[in-house]
Amino acid sequence: MADTLSNVEPTAACATIQPKRPLLLVTLLAILVAFAFQGSRGLYESTEGRYAECARQSMDQGTLDEPVLNGDYHWTKPPITYYVIAGGLKVLGENAWGARVGQSFAFVFTVIAMFYLGLLLWGRQAAFYCALVYCLSPFPVSGASSLSTDMLLTLFETLTLLAFWLAVRKQRWYYIVLMWSVFGFAFMTKGFPALLCLIGPFIVFVYLRRQGEKVPQFFHPLGLLAFLLIGFSWYAEKAWTHPGLMHDWIWKEGIARNVSDEAHRNAEWYKPFTMYFPIVLFGTVPWVFMVLAKYRHIPWPAGMWRRVTSWAHPAEWMFIVTTFFIPFFIFCLVSSRLPLYMMPLFPVIALALGKGLAWLVSERHLRLRSVILMALAVTTLVVVSKGLFAFDIPALNSSKDMAILARDSRLILEKYPNSDIYVLKQEPLLGLQFYLHTPPILRAELENATDVLKKAKTEGKHQLVFVRRKKLESFAEQIDQRVYKVEPVNDDWSLIVIVPPEAGTPNS
Repeated sequence: MADTLSNVEPTAACATIQPKRPLLLVTLLAILVAFAFQGSRGLYESTEGRYAECARQSMDQGTLDEPVLNGDYHWTKPPITYYVIAGGLKVLGENAWGARVGQSFAFVFTVIAMFYLGLLLWGRQAAFYCALVYCLSPFPVSGASSLSTDMLLTLFETLTLLAFWLAVRKQRWYYIVLMWSVFGFAFMTKGFPALLCLIGPFIVFVYLRRQGEKVPQFFHPLGLLAFLLIGFSWYAEKAWTHPGLMHDWIWKEGIARNVSDEAHRNAEWYKPFTMYFPIVLFGTVPWVFMVLAKYRHIPWPAGMWRRVTSWAHPAEWMFIVTTFFIPFFIFCLVSSRLPLYMMPLFPVIALALGKGLAWLVSERHLRLRSVILMALAVTTLVVVSKGLFAFDIPALNSSKDMAILARDSRLILEKYPNSDIYVLKQEPLLGLQFYLHTPPILRAELENATDVLKKAKTEGKHQLVFVRRKKLESFAEQIDQRVYKVEPVNDDWSLIVIVPPEAGTPNS
């Protein structure tokens, strides 16, 4: 069998089976899907609201280097994400557009990095398909529309992998220094979880050295120094000025969060099967189906699945296998699990699928026209789907959308100025704070209702409690209309108003 999975440039006949300007095309598609209607949907609770409100408060107080949230330091993440969000808020205003515009830029730059990473691994023709798969896969696109650290982390990790392969192909030590420098920014984005992206490159480095390849030293002293200056200096400085902080980072954020259910983030043993596996299997639709539909035409390494070193171009496939499966296995083992944790694995998935698409097109098993038409269809679907949020369509409204809750509750809140605001039996509504610029919205429980009543009596202020209407129905019979009244906000939320004694009954 011919070495159809080789890393050499395609033949002249095959080289024509790609767009004339592949990088320009895929970049334009990335810009379209990343920026179109990016602010049409409001910020969702709890992640988007927390990041946006923390960045806003830190920016207002001039403490972006030491993020704050509701009067306390918020050390759970390094400050780079807050810098990016604050920059967007400063330029575009304190709204969803400003909060998410950094995600859009990170997505576009990741797509461009994917093109060059595919070029280094598989050659010029495959580069377009690797970038295209990442650009128009539903999970990366949804990640670019969701405010978190993961899209920015994915950008820096992809650039780290790109710098590593530049070092391998060009055999220049300064690319290793560049790799460690960019990795420093990844570490400054999410901390210790960023270390997972170096596992695959290090294994490939060891393999290539054993094969006699002249690969620059992986742990280059200048590279490590660059990492310490960029990625670790902030941690060291804050740990020095805030005693006990390093202990909290290592034990609470690093160990306790991942080996116990302390964070309450899908710690059940079956969650990897119900959450991570579907994301990996279907997060690259339709491209994964296009490759699997031509399954019989692909020269799989029959009989050698357990020996990557026997595959055509083992270093490249070893890189993909180890960079995906080892972190994926670790993510499945730890007890803190969220869907967006899978985001940094999708560049590697796109590299594999992109190579498959390129081979199928070059061997005439799949037409370029079919790929382009599918890309245009997916782009249209993404833009239309995001654009629907620009219209007030009740079927699309979510109880997690704090822009909708802020809009619907504003008039009611104006009736009770200077009131304390709570939310019943869930995390504080930080997204609502972001939109309304209210004091902290605290969490309330049924068990401490007496304390809230006492506060209304002693301070003479209305106490307002947001509650989901489904929860309200479960204890509606317990509401004493002489003390409480319920203001419907919308189909998802109600507001319990606790009236201070001197204000009289709700009907007075």
